[in-house]
Amino acid sequence: MSLDPCRFDEFIQTIFLIPGIWKKEFLLDDQHLTQVWKHISHTFSISEPEAQNQWNYLIHLHHLMHKSINSTAKFRFPDPISSEKWLPAETVLAQTLAPFFKEKLDEILIDK
Repeated sequence: MSLDPCRFDEFIQTIFLIPGIWKKEFLLDDQHLTQVWKHISHTFSISEPEAQNQWNYLIHLHHLMHKSINSTAKFRFPDPISSEKWLPAETVLAQTLAPFFKEKLDEILIDK
């Protein structure tokens, strides 16, 4: 089962509330991180790997949001997806979602 698209905002907010996932100075060890992903997967009724995949996909879309505006942002994480197979469609998706999620993703994923 995958994350309900209507819950993307809630998913991003949940990640934001757990800086051990995204803030380098608070990074968790693997054991604690596994527990966090179990909690997130339970909260959203998805599997643990799916929760992590959704997070990685949001990181990827965030990179594409910035690529489309020629940003020089310093990202906390490299783009986890290197395949260009779906890049045109993903770029359009990123541009479509940007007005809704870019600001919050910037807060989480950009080093200031």
